Amino acid sequence: MIYFTIWQPCSNRLTVECRTEFTETELLSAVLSRNPDLESQYRKLIYHIWEEEKSAFPDGLPKETVPFWLGIRNFETVDSCKPYKELAHYALACLATPVSNAIVERMFSHVTCVKTKFRNRLKLPMLEAILRVRHCLIMKGECCKKFDVTQRMFENFNSRMYDLENEDGNKFELLD
Repeated sequence: MIYFTIWQPCSNRLTVECRTEFTETELLSAVLSRNPDLESQYRKLIYHIWEEEKSAFPDGLPKETVPFWLGIRNFETVDSCKPYKELAHYALACLATPVSNAIVERMFSHVTCVKTKFRNRLKLPMLEAILRVRHCLIMKGECCKKFDVTQRMFENFNSRMYDLENEDGNKFELLD
């Protein structure tokens, strides 16, 4: 479990009461082996008066976690040194780490539903398009039966719709 209280400014101030011991934070052993200065950066962080740092926080100290750590990461001293860069990268990595792989597993389940024995010739672009449409409908809480087709969609529904090009300008087919 990630201790989010470490990464949040409390009442517009970083205080000792809001901090967890550094040794209790996530992903610690892997990061400390690469950067032993991380703990000292963590300890020095509360002694810096962040409310006065207009270069890192031009609109004041943010209450949200990610903007706070982005400001810490971009903070520079007078000599263009970034003293908390590694710590900020560590905090942002902890915040970006997924709690589980349920989303990935769900996507594999969708692929299994779409690419069946009868649709085994689907190439990646068509599979990706079907999964995108499916995901978008699920996120909107809609069903394909109630999908409204626009006039522009009707105009584009012709033989040219299969003439697709990749980023290199080369044409590719949606089926083998």
